[in-house]
Amino acid sequence: MPESRSRLASFSLTKSGLIAVAVLLVFVAGFAGAGQHDADRAGTSASNSVMGTAYTTLSPQLRGRVTKSQDAAQDGRQYQAWQQIGMRLISSRTERAGSCTANSYGRLQRFFQRTPCQDLDRMVLRLRDPRGSQLNVAVSWIRMPNPALARELRALADAEDAGNVAPIGSTGPYISGAQAIGVHHQSLRNGTHVVLAEAAPGDALGDAERMRAATKVAVTLPEP
Repeated sequence: MPESRSRLASFSLTKSGLIAVAVLLVFVAGFAGAGQHDADRAGTSASNSVMGTAYTTLSPQLRGRVTKSQDAAQDGRQYQAWQQIGMRLISSRTERAGSCTANSYGRLQRFFQRTPCQDLDRMVLRLRDPRGSQLNVAVSWIRMPNPALARELRALADAEDAGNVAPIGSTGPYISGAQAIGVHHQSLRNGTHVVLAEAAPGDALGDAERMRAATKVAVTLPEP
């Protein structure tokens, strides 16, 4: 091969190698950025703010009403809280449970077997939306021995197919007889305390957006 062609081939190979390296660096940078984004989201999840799942999208109008509803809920004005998002409270029932292990299922139950909670309060709410459709909401207030275990509990509870604290009157994913499939779920952590809320339709007309809004409000209710 003539020297000029040999140099040209060498240059082409070197250029191709540089391009390949550049593409790889872009890919790695993008992957690292995505990882950092996930880490940022994970950091937000571990904070004391309300944690959303993948199913948290609300209309702008309802989102603003949820904020006002949460303010009312934190002040203990439960009826006004539900009215803010167009819901009417039909009934509520509370119960103090003696054991988290005996009142949970799935991976969450196995977690409690290894690390028992110190306190558990539960509530079941029956609500009615403007169309007359009924929905059921289960809320659990859990106290763990320390903040690190509370963070671990919350992270597990937010994971897919993790199980949950069983609602009052149930040993599994049923809220007042209605099956909860883990879609409409919210959590909140404050120090050693974790609050979990889940909603299930009380009839065939269950409004998904209203159920998401209801769980966002439920986790801000004061502990009974």
